[in-house]
Amino acid sequence: MEIREDGDKTHMQKEEKKNCLICGSESYCQSDYSNIRIFYVCPTCGRYETGLNKFDRNKMGPYLFYNRFDGNDLEYRYHTTLEKELCDQYRKEFEEGNNTHGMPVHMDNEIIERWYPSSFSEKLDYIVRYTGEHTRHAGQRLVLSYQEVLSLLFVDREDETEHGQMIERNSDDCQDEIKFMLDCLQDSLLITYAYGRMMT
Repeated sequence: MEIREDGDKTHMQKEEKKNCLICGSESYCQSDYSNIRIFYVCPTCGRYETGLNKFDRNKMGPYLFYNRFDGNDLEYRYHTTLEKELCDQYRKEFEEGNNTHGMPVHMDNEIIERWYPSSFSEKLDYIVRYTGEHTRHAGQRLVLSYQEVLSLLFVDREDETEHGQMIERNSDDCQDEIKFMLDCLQDSLLITYAYGRMMT
């Protein structure tokens, strides 16, 4: 348990390992009970902070993955649902030498919706661009975890029931969609792949 001072407020923070709120990967987590916020460092979604805001996990997962801030000692940026004005204030403080709040990058449903590809062909463009940016040369192997593949290929993690509730999708259905997406990319001569690996 860590207690830190922010101006006149004392925030009690609990550090622990738990599953990522968005993708379910085992993640480092720090809870700020005073402000009802949770900060995650996830191997799939990167560094992000969220509060009580409601998000579409099917869109937020790929958004965080494609725009990921990795968890390392040199990275101070993180996605957050804090108000943009507060993010701007904290970034200004960081530039002036106060790194208490790091370098927050504001996100909200509108930003994620604008970013999310609106067509199947646009999804393929995003995937090909990502693989190109994360391999040094054509034909190199790109190794990803299952959760990373779900986000990379824009595979929905949840389905909506007839009563409007969101539930986890069946794993077999997700894997069928993964294979379909990879087959589309391979048939277009954009990648070759084998189980557990993908070649650009």
